[in-house]
Amino acid sequence: MKNPDSTSNFSRELKSLPSDELLSQTKGLAAEERRITVLLISHLEEIQDRRLFAEIGFSSMWEFCTKYLKLSEGSAQRRISAMRFVQRLTDNEKVTTKEAIASGDLSLSNVTALQSFILAQKKRGIPPSNPSELISKAMASSHRKLQAKLYEISPEALPTERVKIVSAKKDHELKFVVSDELYQKLQKIRGLIAHKIPNATLAELTELLATEALTRLTKKAGIENSQTETASNSTHSGVATSASTLPTNKTLVVEKISCTTTSTAPLAVTMTTSYSDVLSRLSALRKQLPRKRAYLSVHLRRKLFSLAGGRCEYRFNEHRCTSTYALEIDHEVPLALNGTNNISNLRVLCRSHNLQQAEKKIGTRAH
Repeated sequence: MKNPDSTSNFSRELKSLPSDELLSQTKGLAAEERRITVLLISHLEEIQDRRLFAEIGFSSMWEFCTKYLKLSEGSAQRRISAMRFVQRLTDNEKVTTKEAIASGDLSLSNVTALQSFILAQKKRGIPPSNPSELISKAMASSHRKLQAKLYEISPEALPTERVKIVSAKKDHELKFVVSDELYQKLQKIRGLIAHKIPNATLAELTELLATEALTRLTKKAGIENSQTETASNSTHSGVATSASTLPTNKTLVVEKISCTTTSTAPLAVTMTTSYSDVLSRLSALRKQLPRKRAYLSVHLRRKLFSLAGGRCEYRFNEHRCTSTYALEIDHEVPLALNGTNNISNLRVLCRSHNLQQAEKKIGTRAH
């Protein structure tokens, strides 16, 4: 191949190749592609370890691969999954796995399936399978055969959103098409609940939305009796009871309020009192709670999010992070280094860049 960069010349050369030479060159290119894929996975592993993607302004490896490396979404997903599967292996297992990928005995789609399987086991509290045994099952197996083998190991660990499994539990598989507008709304909700449910699946997101909607609708219809409310306990960040959940003109029964303090015994109070009295007592309790940092008011937080346009403010050269996922308030000069809560020292960062900045400035290793 004299000039592969010239499309017309290259096409003419291919047409003039004898069939056996064409097959030989094609086979060689496929082998070279697998070798380069292994090298790319190794590079991604090192970039992940250094969190280099965050340093140059990307909120995740996914964004780095699709926007910086310009990989397709499918290619990025498979390579990132393979990289994360390889990360958990021993040095000898890494060598074996990479050699198997390079030789074609282990497909990238099967490595992706193994990574998803292990994550599902972890999420469901199932003891993780031995990676070496999983690799041996995936060797020279089609994707469908591998799914069958994994099903025999842990049926409940297979991703129910992508694999149709008939169950005696009357589980339902829902499949429907949504508009881009609705899809973007779901992504925003996923970002807002990221602190509570990291990487929420569509099933988890749907369950959360359905539960909240059902609670509001049944309460509005008068199905539930909300005259008596119970205040819950909280940690040092503040007492969890909010004014929005308390009736304004009714007697409120508070059985127990517990708050964690620096002392060995928790604060506790049992009372039957009015709503206004509850608020005053909660205020007194808050003053006894240890505070590692000054409170940032809701007004200030809203102003910061408004100024940031509801997205991460991290910049690298001319590139600004586009993430709207798990946004947090960051101190440019950390409080640990005598920074202040002045608005000029505050900014909005995604979780990835907040962790990256903490690691860079005060040496906190972010995982």
